Amino acid sequence: MYIPKGFNADTLRKYPKLHDFYQRLGETPIIEIDTPSGHGRIFAKCEWNHPAGTIKAKVALAMVWRLLDKLDERLDEITILEYSGGGLSMALAELCYELGVKCVLVLMQGTPDSILDRLHSLQAEVVLSDKKYGFYGVMEKGMALSAEHPDWKFLYQHQNWANFDFHSEVTAREITDVFPDSIDAWVASIGTGGTLTGVYNGLKAHHPNLRLYTNMPAEMPYGSDGPSNSLPKFSGSGGLGCGRKQKFVERVEEEIVAHHLVSFQESKQAMLDFYRSSGLMIGSSAAANLLVAYRIAEELGEDATVMTVFPSAALPEEQQEILNKAAAYA
Repeated sequence: MYIPKGFNADTLRKYPKLHDFYQRLGETPIIEIDTPSGHGRIFAKCEWNHPAGTIKAKVALAMVWRLLDKLDERLDEITILEYSGGGLSMALAELCYELGVKCVLVLMQGTPDSILDRLHSLQAEVVLSDKKYGFYGVMEKGMALSAEHPDWKFLYQHQNWANFDFHSEVTAREITDVFPDSIDAWVASIGTGGTLTGVYNGLKAHHPNLRLYTNMPAEMPYGSDGPSNSLPKFSGSGGLGCGRKQKFVERVEEEIVAHHLVSFQESKQAMLDFYRSSGLMIGSSAAANLLVAYRIAEELGEDATVMTVFPSAALPEEQQEILNKAAAYA
């Protein structure tokens, strides 16, 4: 088993359930996407073959692994606290349940029932933030709970370097094992910036001329001056409002070739279009990444190779919507 730099192998031996969770990270195939004539080639790394069906299983593992590397208390004596837009919460709840660790998760009002039901089945404690304050309100609620309970282990994914490091060491390595010398562009949604910049950092060692592009919701772009809002957006991403910037992204701003905007409606249409052409039900974040990859492939031309990521498959609620819309075309 590969032990990424900065993570302690002894911790896996000390906590067998952590080791088991790592082993359950699935094979994540890289698929080629059909592109029009004159466009570059597009490849997408499909990250749903993990616990909870999301790339966030890697982030959950990485942050808990790094925490356990330096933990003195017994597992049944600690409480892990984190906020989430959805995917991370399911992966983290599953890992904590298996480890026997109490887990408190902050999410936004209106989180899909399929996620909440899963969290409750895993005995996670769920705190819902008022939707009107947007995703930054979820983060602020997490910070407030951390201040109220200083003995809880607050993971703080936006500033937890285990998030960045694991993607740089593991996800990027998985890509370069398949594409050692043929990637011209990397694009992903911003979210915390962990996947976007971590994978970019790992890929650069093999592709020094790699171009970096971002994808973000039109309803709440990265670095927006306005307050955080509750407008529907593609999943797992969005700006923080009031000029705040994700730390992982801010440090590489000068290397970003272009920021691309995708609206919620555009991502939903792309989910439907991709299902009709491929039979795969990808999540809205994956669909948004695909739309931007098409733009870049057209811009760079037919000799270019563009790499992106499909962080998760569609949620049950999204799957039903896709099927209903697809039936209307039949």
